[in-house]
Amino acid sequence: MSDLRAAGRTAVPCLTVITDYVSHGEWLHPHVDRYAVPHDAMAEGLRAWGLPADRVVVSGLPIERKYARPLDRAALRARFGLVEDRPVVLVMAGAYAALGRIDDVARVLARGSRPLQIIVVCANADRLARRVRAIAAGSPHAWRVLGWVDNVDELMAASDLLVTKAGGVTVSEALATGLPMVFYGSIPGQEESNGRFITAQGAALSARTPDELHRALAALLADPERRAELRRAAHGLARPDAARVVVTHLAALAAGGRPTSLAEARAT
Repeated sequence: MSDLRAAGRTAVPCLTVITDYVSHGEWLHPHVDRYAVPHDAMAEGLRAWGLPADRVVVSGLPIERKYARPLDRAALRARFGLVEDRPVVLVMAGAYAALGRIDDVARVLARGSRPLQIIVVCANADRLARRVRAIAAGSPHAWRVLGWVDNVDELMAASDLLVTKAGGVTVSEALATGLPMVFYGSIPGQEESNGRFITAQGAALSARTPDELHRALAALLADPERRAELRRAAHGLARPDAARVVVTHLAALAAGGRPTSLAEARAT
C-alpha cells in the first residue's frame, strides 16, 4: 500500500496494526497513515525509529470480543468434565501446533507429581495429537487432547495456567482472560521478543529447556498466590477493546480525520 501510494496509484488511507509486543523496522513504510500498537512501549519504539507521535495510537492488539465477556468458571469446568480441586493446565501453540514443542511440554507434565488436569490443543497437527495421547496413556493425570477448537476463550476461562509459545494473538487473548502463562518453544524473532516483554511485565514466566519448564510449572502449581500475581499483571496489560479502537481510527481516516483523543476512540 505504501508503494502504491508513493507511485500515485491509490489515495486510500492505510493503517498498520502491529501484532507483536515489539517495535522493529520491518513494520515501517513511509506512506502508512497510522500505526496501532499493543502497548506504550511499542509506541516509544516507533517514535525512536523517527515516526511522528501523531501517527501512532496505543490501541492494544485486536482480539475477538468474546474474550472480554465474563464466563462462569465452575459451569465451564463441569461442562468439560473437570473437577474443582485440581489445577487445570492448558497447552497451546497456535494453529500449527507442531511448531510449539508440545511434545516436550506433554512429557514434562506427564512426570509431574502434583495431581493435574491437562488440556492440550493440537489444532491441525493430527500426528502431534497421536503422540500426545501416547504420552498421556502412561501418566496418572487426567488429560483431554483436542484438535481444532473454536472455544479457546472458554478453555482459558476454565484453566489455571497456560503453557504456550508467545504468539501475539494468543498472548493477548490470555491477557484479556487474566490467565497466567509460561512461555516455551517460542519461535525466534518476534515471538521470543513477545515473551521477554510479557515476562518483564510480570504476567508470565519463560522456560527454554524441559528442566526449566518443569521447575517453572512446579513453582507456579505449588503457589496459588504467585499465580494470582501473574493474573493481576495480565489484567493490567489487557486491552480487550483494542478492535473497537482500531476500527474507530480506520473510520476517522476514511472520513479524512481522526478521533480527537484516545478516550474518544474508546468511547465510540
